[in-house]
Amino acid sequence: MKEIRIYDRTLTEAGELSFKNRLDLARELDGLGVDILQLPSPSLGEEAALLIRTLGTLVRRASPAVPGG
Repeated sequence: MKEIRIYDRTLTEAGELSFKNRLDLARELDGLGVDILQLPSPSLGEEAALLIRTLGTLVRRASPAVPGG
């Protein structure tokens, strides 16, 4: 049987969500079994960098993915 991995881009495309709402959303996605959470690039600013550091310790199941470059 083939393995299916769920990749979610909601946190990069969420637009107007507050920092707290992004954390809550990440918790929900992690709880739903999402395998990979794409996060915004740290080059977008201090809030994006803080989000990456925070979610690295917050999520249990999902793997954070950060675009390189």
